[in-house]
Amino acid sequence: MEAGTLRNRVQIQQKGTGRGPTGQPVTTWDTVVTVYANIRHVSGMESIRQGIEASQVNTSIRIRYRKGITAGMRVKHGNAIYDIEAALPNVLYRDYLDLTCKTGANDG
Repeated sequence: MEAGTLRNRVQIQQKGTGRGPTGQPVTTWDTVVTVYANIRHVSGMESIRQGIEASQVNTSIRIRYRKGITAGMRVKHGNAIYDIEAALPNVLYRDYLDLTCKTGANDG
């Protein structure tokens, strides 16, 4: 894997829980690791749902191989949030991990 292709610095985040100002439980996103990645937008679509225009982008994010990254986590790049749907390792050499992601539904 060539290092020059990994140009985007991203954060891999995991869902956690915390407490709000009044003590109620709130969902938080904790950064697990910050790595360099290659982000490729594979496809996208726009639709109108309940009178609101919505778009969704399918994205492949390639990072160096590492254990512990699973579906349900997310990738943050700048203001963009990518929900990880699958983590697909290169099983032959274990030199990279492709993250199949979607964005658009849960940005923020």
